[in-house]
Amino acid sequence: IICGLLSVFSLGFAAGQEETAWETLSQEASDYLKMAVNKMDEAIKTYRGVNYPNKELWVEAIDYGEKAIEADPDFIEAHYHLAQIYQYTNWYYREAREWGRYIELIQKKEVISPEAEQKLAFAYYRLGYAAYQREDYDSCILYLQKAVEVDPEMTEAYYWL
Repeated sequence: IICGLLSVFSLGFAAGQEETAWETLSQEASDYLKMAVNKMDEAIKTYRGVNYPNKELWVEAIDYGEKAIEADPDFIEAHYHLAQIYQYTNWYYREAREWGRYIELIQKKEVISPEAEQKLAFAYYRLGYAAYQREDYDSCILYLQKAVEVDPEMTEAYYWL
C-alpha cells in the first residue's frame, strides 16, 4: 500500500512537474532537491527494500535533502521528499518531524490545489502511522481522521481507522 502511495505522490522532475505553487526561488535548494530525489530513486532500485540510513546512497539522499532545506527552510517540496527518504529508511521520528514541518508550511503558505490536498492527506496518514508505531493510538486516530477530512478518497486511512 505504502509503496503504491509513494509512486502516486512522487514528483517527477524529469517530467517537468517541479513547476508548482510551492517551488523555491533558490536554485541551490532546487538543485539539491533534484539530487536527493535522484539518489532516493537510485537507492530504491539498488537496495530493493533493504533500506537503512547508513547505506551509501541513502546517506547521500539524506545529505542532499537536508542541504536543500538548509538552502531554503521554507521549500515545501524539500520537506516532503526528505520525509519520504526518512520513511524509506525507517527513521520514523525524523520522518514525523519532516511531515510536521511540511504540514506547517502548506498551511502557512496556504497552498491549495488537488495535488497539495493529496500530499497533505498523505502527510497526515504517515503521521498517523508514526503515532501507531509509538502506540499513541489517540494521536493515530486524530491524524487518520484529518487525512480523510482532507482527502475523503484516501482508502488506506479508512483501513487503519
